[in-house]
Amino acid sequence: GPHGTAGQPGLMATFSDLKTEIARYGGMGSGTADTTSVAAWAKGGLRLMSRAAPWPWAKVAFSWTLTADTYAYNLRSIDSTLIRVASKEFRYGGRTTYLKWRPVDILDRALEPSWKDASGSTGTPQYITRVGVQLWVAGKPSQAHIDSYPTVYGYGWRHENWDADANINGGHLLLPDDFFEAAVECALAYGFHEEDDPRAETFLNRWLNVYKPDMLGALDPGANDRMVVPTWAYYTEDTDDRYGDGP
Repeated sequence: GPHGTAGQPGLMATFSDLKTEIARYGGMGSGTADTTSVAAWAKGGLRLMSRAAPWPWAKVAFSWTLTADTYAYNLRSIDSTLIRVASKEFRYGGRTTYLKWRPVDILDRALEPSWKDASGSTGTPQYITRVGVQLWVAGKPSQAHIDSYPTVYGYGWRHENWDADANINGGHLLLPDDFFEAAVECALAYGFHEEDDPRAETFLNRWLNVYKPDMLGALDPGANDRMVVPTWAYYTEDTDDRYGDGP
């Protein structure tokens, strides 16, 4: 289809491929110091790209098991690769079981500030929020709730594959190969800044003004925001060719 196709995965390079191209493009050698720098530059560049947008290739489904009378769950224990979550997509069952995302001060107002303090003060969770490195489920789930709905499901976005041998995406980058050179540009912007090399500004500006807008535009983020109309409402010149000369 015409919308969002650039976000579909094709052939993907590995982290090692990225390091090789950074070394070639940046004129780095094969010594230990240069090799260490190239790996750090690659990682820094990928981080710069990852935080720029919720890229579709980084989206992942995750879940975790609730514990009775427990409201706080460490994100790293749920999925150590997560860098952001989809706040409106948490649920523990079907379409009527979505958890409302609210700031913790709103939870305290809705449930009383003591909702998390007393042991045994449990029931059916209604809300979810992030506090530091934890996700908080409120109110605290009861054992009766867990017996019926033991799991919370959600969507999020994970960081890139920093290691060519990591068990993420079969050892390949998540980044589609069509955008590979953008990762090189970001890595060199990061690396040359470390070296106090003025070329850092050139690479950063190319990322901000060329590659990033190009990638965002290719995704067609408004593709799913169009109104769905009845099939009878569609017409073309071939099916509506009268021009004031008929009923």
